[in-house]
This record gives sequence, structure tokens and C-alpha cells, in this order.
Amino acid sequence: MPLWIIITYSIVTALCIFSVIKLFARGDTPFAKEALSTYIFYTIFFVAIWVFRIEIPGYILLLAMLTILGACFLGHYLGGYTKSRTFDRYLHAFGSFSFSLITYCTLDNFIITGSSALFQAIFIFCVGNTLGVFFELMEMYHDVSKKDEPKTQKGLRDTDMDMLFNLIGSTLAAAFSFFWLLQ
Repeated sequence: MPLWIIITYSIVTALCIFSVIKLFARGDTPFAKEALSTYIFYTIFFVAIWVFRIEIPGYILLLAMLTILGACFLGHYLGGYTKSRTFDRYLHAFGSFSFSLITYCTLDNFIITGSSALFQAIFIFCVGNTLGVFFELMEMYHDVSKKDEPKTQKGLRDTDMDMLFNLIGSTLAAAFSFFWLLQ
């Protein structure tokens, strides 16, 4: 694994751990738990990449790390989720984009994903939307466990907008893969 990936991983890890500690310290337990679960998922995935020597382009790893940094540090610690109506939406689009690509590249190490660029782009689109639904269900679980609903996220409308931005991110990932990643 290139040194710049290890350094970037270390910086994102430090900021995530800092965010979790500070969130617990200031009494934002639900956000602290969300940030902690995001960090744990991130760490398990990156350890698996290292242990199983999964081949993933560095720039896609960077995109995934930026998504995690956005969720833990910008979203939870700095309050992007509660202060902005659009932060969560844009993070959904960016997350769908980055997680679609990283999931495809991971699966490509273990299964035959097809030879047609169009098939692979459709596969990435479907993976991104499936992940978007999965993350939206996790978000719903965390929202239900909170006492107060953030003012910037109101029920079904928020869910619909999140799904729309997951669709946008997945579509962009499919187009990116068709024109650049798979060539």
C-alpha cells in the first residue's frame, strides 16, 4: 500500500477518533455512537484491504476516506448534519459515488464481474443504489434511537431526498466507470 494512503488513513483515523471523543465529552451521545460506528466500519474495511491484499486504485480509496471524514468530522463533530439542509444530501451523493466504486473494485478481486463496460457500469449503478438503501436504513435506525430529530431532517421528505442523491451519486459512478475506470 502506498505511503500516501497510509498517511491519509492515519489523518482520517485521528480526526474520527478526535470527533468521537469530543462528541461523547460534550454529551452528544447519539452522534458519537454514529461517528463511532462509521469509524469502526471504516477501520474493518481498510484492515481487510490490507490483510487480503485487495487491489483498489488509490484515488478510489481516497474518495472513500473523504466520505468517512465528511461523515465523522464534518457531519457529526462540526455539525454539518444539523446546521445545513444540503450537507447530508451532498454527502449521500458523494458517498454513493465513492462506495459504489470501492465496492465494485473490491468485488472485482473475488468474482468475475463481466466483460462488457456497459454491464459493469450497470452493475456499479445497482451496487450504489443498494448501498444507498442500506445506509438509509442505518440512518433511520440511528434517527429512531435519538431523542430529538435534527431540524434539517424531517421524516419521509428527508428519506426521499437522500434516496434521490444516492441515485445521482450512483449514476455518476456508473458513468465514471464506463468512460474512465474500466477503460
